Amino acid sequence: MTHFEIFEYNSFHFNYFQEKQSSKAIEVPESPEGICQWINFNDKKSANLEKWLLEKAFVNSVVLETIQDNKSRARLNDWDHFLSLTVKFFAIEEDKSKPSLITHKQVSFLLFTNRLISIQEAESKLFDNPRKRIIENKGRVRKMPVAYLLHSLLEGIIDNYFEVLEFLGDELDELSNKLELKPSHENFQKIQDLRNDINQLRKVITPFQQIVLGLIHDEIDFVGDELSPFFQGLYDHAEQAAEATETLKDELMSVADTYFARLNNRLNETIRFLTIISTFFIPLTFLCGVYGMNFEFMPELTYKWSYPILMAIMVGLSHSKNQEILGNF
Repeated sequence: MTHFEIFEYNSFHFNYFQEKQSSKAIEVPESPEGICQWINFNDKKSANLEKWLLEKAFVNSVVLETIQDNKSRARLNDWDHFLSLTVKFFAIEEDKSKPSLITHKQVSFLLFTNRLISIQEAESKLFDNPRKRIIENKGRVRKMPVAYLLHSLLEGIIDNYFEVLEFLGDELDELSNKLELKPSHENFQKIQDLRNDINQLRKVITPFQQIVLGLIHDEIDFVGDELSPFFQGLYDHAEQAAEATETLKDELMSVADTYFARLNNRLNETIRFLTIISTFFIPLTFLCGVYGMNFEFMPELTYKWSYPILMAIMVGLSHSKNQEILGNF
């Protein structure tokens, strides 16, 4: 695993360095004037990282606390000499037997005049596209200020949200098809798990929207008028992701309604069957109860044809009741 990597670039210059040992002291050269620098850390648990951020990057303890706390809320802060923001993205679980199919991860960004620092919980493919564009000098990234790189990285996070939405949509379609065959307790548990995942997604996308909105409207020096249209487009994509999440939630509610409707139908079928059985045997049980009593004087008991007459009555009652029940259903 790569502990951290450094990209130095502009339109005509590119340099790359990576360090795989987290135990080594972090040494980052000062980039020359006119050169943008991106430092991407893949392991925020390193004690060397904390020391470097405090002593070399001059990050205050409040920001450091936010970076280290995986449960901290997404936030945007404009400090004197840098901008800090923390957002969440998702990893999709390959093991579908787990209750939650997605787990959220945290990534923090520190934006300086010509330097961007990104700090992830663990190495991921989240930033593969921006990394490739910088290396191959494709697109605008090497021709624009370093804040545009922040836009590109946030765009990768939005793409991650859409990937998760597509994945959860496929899971919902699969669940809907299973319900067409036979509802079960397993299906109900799956509905609950998907509901939790969708709520988790909503709680991540909404703060992300607020952060992008803050980058556009809060008159932040690091994001000038030149880059505002790009961040506005980013906000529009975040809004689409939020709307898609609401649509997915509505579809899940529809699937849940289908589940309960089918469950009620099964219950009604069971009650119908039990009603038929009980109604069939009620008159028979009554007659058997009457003639099963041990009274000494029951004149019909001595009659020669009592038994066949009683059997005929019981059969006739059963048949008529059965026809009546089937007609009503």
